[in-house]
Amino acid sequence: MRAVIDTLKGVAFQTHHKASDIYFIATAIHLDAVLITRDRKMADLAKSLGLKAFYLAEESDEFFKSLGVSS
Repeated sequence: MRAVIDTLKGVAFQTHHKASDIYFIATAIHLDAVLITRDRKMADLAKSLGLKAFYLAEESDEFFKSLGVSS
């Protein structure tokens, strides 16, 4: 938990974005996870930080392809 908080602080100081967005981004960074969201600003911020992220409203096909799922 402490590592997530440290990551959260770093992202907050670097980006100055909403705490809720930063929490999910910091958690994904800490877990080395992919961020999936319906929030364009959150997806763009995550990508700008080098995190693999998908904005599902426009990138659902790419997301499912990354899982190896075809339509």
